[in-house]
Amino acid sequence: SFMASLLGLGGIGKAVKKLIMKVRKPIDKALDKVIGWIVKKGKALFKKVTTRKKRGDESTRDKNKKAAVDKVQQVMKRGISRKNLLSLLKKLKKQYKLKTAKLTKKDDVVIENSEADTVKGETYSTDEMELRVKKDEEKGKIVKGGTQGEGVRMGKYSSSGDTPKTIRAKLSRYKEILDLPKFPLQSIPTSAARPKKVHAELTGNLADGVSNIVERDSSLTGIVGNMGDIESAVKQEKSSPPSMYHGGHIIASRFGGPESYKNLVPQIGSQLNLSFYKKMENFVAKNLQSFDKDLKKKQSANANASIDLDVNISYPGSYGGPLKNFFELTARKGTSWSAFNKEKEQVEQMPDGPEKKKAEQNLQSRYPQIYKAFVEENVDSDESITIASRIPTTMNLHMSMDTKVPVGKEDFEKEESSKDAKMIYVEGMKPEKAAQEEAEDDRGKQKKQWAATFTFTQSDKAG
Repeated sequence: SFMASLLGLGGIGKAVKKLIMKVRKPIDKALDKVIGWIVKKGKALFKKVTTRKKRGDESTRDKNKKAAVDKVQQVMKRGISRKNLLSLLKKLKKQYKLKTAKLTKKDDVVIENSEADTVKGETYSTDEMELRVKKDEEKGKIVKGGTQGEGVRMGKYSSSGDTPKTIRAKLSRYKEILDLPKFPLQSIPTSAARPKKVHAELTGNLADGVSNIVERDSSLTGIVGNMGDIESAVKQEKSSPPSMYHGGHIIASRFGGPESYKNLVPQIGSQLNLSFYKKMENFVAKNLQSFDKDLKKKQSANANASIDLDVNISYPGSYGGPLKNFFELTARKGTSWSAFNKEKEQVEQMPDGPEKKKAEQNLQSRYPQIYKAFVEENVDSDESITIASRIPTTMNLHMSMDTKVPVGKEDFEKEESSKDAKMIYVEGMKPEKAAQEEAEDDRGKQKKQWAATFTFTQSDKAG
C-alpha cells in the first residue's frame, strides 16, 4: 500500500503470510492426525458392530462358544497333539464364528465370543517312538527296541507329563539321620517322570506264554511300586509300607510298551494291575495280530484289527506330613522316633543332677542319629515335607479300533469293583458317530468303527 511503502514496510504482507503459514503447518498436521484417528476408530467400531452382527446376538454367541468349549474339552480328555489342536481351533473359529480361539504357551485354550473362556489342559509330547520287539538269539530272549526293518513292529507310542522330585530328593538332606539305603528308598531316583497322557496305536501283540521270555527291567517296576507303597504308608501314618502296589505298565509289555517311568505308575497289584487293567489288556490282545516266541504270526481271532488307546491319568496332588512321620518309615533298624521321643520326655521331666545327666548320656548312646539331629542340631521334627503324588486315583482310557466285530466285548460288565479299585465300562462297544463333515478324527485319520471308554479308579491308601 501507499502508507506501507511510505514507511518502508512494503514487504510486510509477505512476511505476515509466511509467519501465518509456518504457525498453521503443525496445527494442520495435528488436525489431520485427529481426523485420521477418528476415522480409524470409526471404521473399527463399524467393523466390530458388523462382525458381532455376523456372529449373532449375545445368546447365539454364548451358545456357539459353549459348543466350541465342549468340543475342545472332549478332545483334550481323549488327548490330542498340539499341531492337531491348533488345526482344530482354526476350524472351530470359522465354524462357530468365534472372536478368539487360541492356544497359549502353557497349552491352555482361550475361546472368546462374548466373555473369554479358558480350557485348562496339557497337550501330548511331540516325541513319538515306534514299538518294536526283536529276538536276541544269544540271550534267548525277546527284547524291546530295534531300528526300522528290524524285528516286528507293534505300533507307535507317545507320552507327556512332568518330572517332579521324589521322596528321596526331599529327604536327602537328612541322610545322616534317615537310613536312605533301607527299603524302600535304596534305588529310588531323586526325580522321575510322571506320565499324565499316553497315546498308543497298536497293531501287534505277543501271544500267551511268550511274555516270560521278554526282557524286562523288574527293578524299575519294583521302584515304581515302592513309591506307591511309601505314599500309601505316609498318608495312613503307618511306620512300614504295605506291599500293595506294583509298577504297572500303562501300555502293556506284550504290546511293546517301554520299560520307562513314562510308561509306569503304581497300581494296586491284586486289584488293578493283575485284575481289571489286565482284563482290558487281554481284550486288546484278542483283537490284534499275535506273534509267537520266534516272532512268527499266529492265527488270531481278529488279526486284522488296529487299536488306538488314549489314556488320561489323574493324581491327587501332593502328600506329606511332619519329618518325624518319614523318620518312622526310614529309620535304622532298632530305632524308633516314638520310642526316642517318649524316653526324651521322661528325661526332660527329671530334676537336674547326676541321674538326669546319666539318663541323657544313655539316651544319646541308644539313639545316636536321632539325638544328634533333634537335640544337638535342633532339627524341627514337625517340619513339613511335601511330595508330588505318584499314585493315580483315576485313569480314563479311550479305545477305538477298526474292526466290525470286536472279540470278547461281551466279557465286560458296566461296572466291576473290589475293595480298593474299580473299573467302569463307560460306553458300550458301538460304532462311533461320525458326522459327514467330520469324516476324520482329530489326528486326521479315518474314524475307527468301534469305540469304548474305561475308567479305572484305585485308592491311594491301600493296605
